[in-house]
Order: sequence, then structure tokens, then C-alpha cells
Amino acid sequence: MKRENWRSELDRLKELATPRAFQKFLQGMPEELRGDPDILVPVYAAVLEATLGEAMLAASLGLPPEEAKKALGEIEAAAWHLRSKEGLRALSRPEQQMYRNLAELMEDLGEESVGLVAMFEHYIEGDYDLNEDPNRLIQKANRIRRRDIRGALDLVGRAGALALRGKRLWRRWPDEASRGIRRWVFGIINVVSNLSDSGLIPLQEVEVERKRWPRKRRKPRVEKRKRDEELMALMYFLFEGEDALTPDLVRRIRRKGKAAIPYLMDIVWDQELWSVDAPGGGWAPIHAVTLLGKLGAVEAAELLVDVVADSDPEDIIHSAAIFALEDLGRPALDAILDFLRYSGDVAAKVSLAEVVGEIGRGDERAYEGLVNLFHEATWPQGKCLVCSALGDLGDKRAIPLLREALRDPRVDELDADEIIWALGRLGVDVDRDEEVQQALRRIRGAGL
Repeated sequence: MKRENWRSELDRLKELATPRAFQKFLQGMPEELRGDPDILVPVYAAVLEATLGEAMLAASLGLPPEEAKKALGEIEAAAWHLRSKEGLRALSRPEQQMYRNLAELMEDLGEESVGLVAMFEHYIEGDYDLNEDPNRLIQKANRIRRRDIRGALDLVGRAGALALRGKRLWRRWPDEASRGIRRWVFGIINVVSNLSDSGLIPLQEVEVERKRWPRKRRKPRVEKRKRDEELMALMYFLFEGEDALTPDLVRRIRRKGKAAIPYLMDIVWDQELWSVDAPGGGWAPIHAVTLLGKLGAVEAAELLVDVVADSDPEDIIHSAAIFALEDLGRPALDAILDFLRYSGDVAAKVSLAEVVGEIGRGDERAYEGLVNLFHEATWPQGKCLVCSALGDLGDKRAIPLLREALRDPRVDELDADEIIWALGRLGVDVDRDEEVQQALRRIRGAGL
């Protein structure tokens, strides 16, 4: 690979961004997909994003440090101006409209390139600590971005450098990151994922990687799912409404075993199917969530946590996801604890607390997660449910915390009932405990 290979990657990116190249891509698609912008435009934008990342990687590893940084600046500048009018008139009207939709996504690539440059510059400099959690860095960037946007970019860039070295980024950051840093994080996660699929990362220190650059790319492995007609037919039964999930259907799907899991996950992933106006009145994803729990689909744990986060507590699918996570048991704990650790969605964390209480017994991380949530949540947000979860967890270290909660003047009678129940679960004789009874008299008296 030549020293200037980054430039050939950049030239390829510019060429791919032209109307002519986009038209060629469309014409190569199956006829049934050719007119579907909702699928084709994001797919092509992802190709551009991957090429942008590959150009930056080639510059970072193919050039000395100062030259690499200059090349990264040139690539970033190009990413802001990829849209082209040349050749647009040669496209049909539908193709022109799709290209305009694509051009809007190209503008996002400019913003993404800012975060990507920060990531590669930190990697080149080596000013990151492999003992740090990159997700904590993004969490901090979220907090400071209003008062210190440069500091936030620095933190996101360091998190990205750690991801290049193989540290895991939480998959929900594109949903959780604040608007000011979201595109940076989104671009980093996507580019890191693409480079990982190609076998180019995790990387060693930059000096080591430069000596063995260029490295051979690995073709991303695409798992081809054989169309199982019987399984497809069973999935269609899930769209027959509230009563579709009969014991017989459950048995038949269970007999298919793990082969059914990807099909069920596809149904849950498509949030358009959650609507009451969707086929089956929104029941198909609810049934699919239930089945994922019954099948012990550990690979669906993060998806089920997403369902809890993306639905309202009153929604049936919300409760179904919680029950399914409980069915998965201990293997689902890591996905839930990640959410408790990094998410800012207190309501969803409170919903997940009961699962932690059920499946986290004996795990120090579960206790720490619930204690942190206890301090984070307010009573109106459902702090009493965190108290219940601490009772279920069975760790007697929570007793002083629960006694302190009972003395809180903001606690109402319903909250007190949950706290007292939790104390009872932890072995406190609540009927004879004077502190508990005194708190009850005070709270009930205040409610009169």
C-alpha cells in the first residue's frame, strides 16, 4: 500500500458521493428494492461513512504523526462538502429525490468527521489510559458539553481511541448522548464497528501498527439465514392478535429452538409493529418478546432492555420485556447493569430495578447498581420500587439505607409500605420493630 493510500480512499469517498455513483448503486439493486428510499438511502450513507473511516485509518497509520494530522484535517474538510450537483440531471426524478435525501445524510457526515478526527488524533498521540472506561468518558462529555464543548470533544475522542484499542462502547449511546455530541458518538460507534467487522481493529499502539500497515482486510462475515418456510409460517401466526400465542404455538416455536430467535428479534426490532395500527394490533412484538424469554435467548438481552427503555411503563410490551428478562435470568444481568451504569433514563432504570432484584442475588455489581439508583431516583420517579428490589436482592447491607428512607419526610404511605416490605424481606421483624412502627404512625398521621 502506498504512503498516499489515504488519498485514494478519500478520492473513492468523493466519487461514491456523486449522483452518478449513487445511480449505479441503485441500478444494481434488485428491482423490488430499487424504489425504496427508506432502505437504500441509509444503506448507501453507511457505505460513505465506512469509507470515511477507512480513509482516516489509512492516514493515521500510513503517515508520520504530523502529516497524519494534516491529512485528517483534509479528510474532515472534504466530509463537510460531499454533496454534488454534477450529473444530477441524468438521474430520473425518483432517483433525484433519493439523492437529495442522501445529501441530507451527507451533511451529518461532516459532523461525524469532527468526532472521528478527535478519535484518531488521540490514538496517534497515545494520550489515553487503557484502564479507563470509554463509556464513563462519554457520560462525562454528556454532562459538560453545554459549558465546555471542546472538553466534551476531547473526552469523546479519548473514548474513541480506547474503542480502537478494543474497549467496548455501549450500544445505546446514539440514543442517550445529548444533541451536541450525538453525531460524534454515532460516527465513532459505526466506524469502529465497521473496522472491527473488517478485522482491522482492535489496534495495538500506533507505533506497532505503523510497522505492519497495510494490513489485509477481512471480508465481513455475513450470516446467511436459510429461509425456513415452516418457521416463517409460525411467525405469521403471531400477527393474529391478542390471543395468537396459544400453548400449541409456543410448543411448535420452541421445537424450532435457536433457529427461531433471529426471526423473533426482527419482529421486536421493528418499532412500527408496536403500534395498535400495525398488523395484529401491535401484539406480534409483544408475543415475540415473551417467546424470547421462554426460549432463553440470551443474545436478545440488550434488545429487551431497549424495549423497556423505548416504551412507557403502561405499555404491555414494557411489562412483557421485564418478564422476559427475568426468564433469561443471570445471563441478562450484564446488559441491565450497563443500562443502570450509563443511562440517564431514570424511569427505565427504575423499571429494570425489579429484574436486578430477581436475578442479581449474590452479585456485588447488582447491589452497587441498586444503591446508586436509590440515590439517583426520587420518590415521584418510583424510588420505592428500588427499595423493593433491594429487599428482593437479599443483601442485609441495605437495611440501614432502608431505615434512613423510612425517616425521609417526603415518604408517603405507599412508599412506606414498599420500604417496610423490603425490610421484612431482609429479616427485620417489622411488626415489633419500634423504629418501623413509629415511622408508620408518623406517616399515617400526616396523611389524615
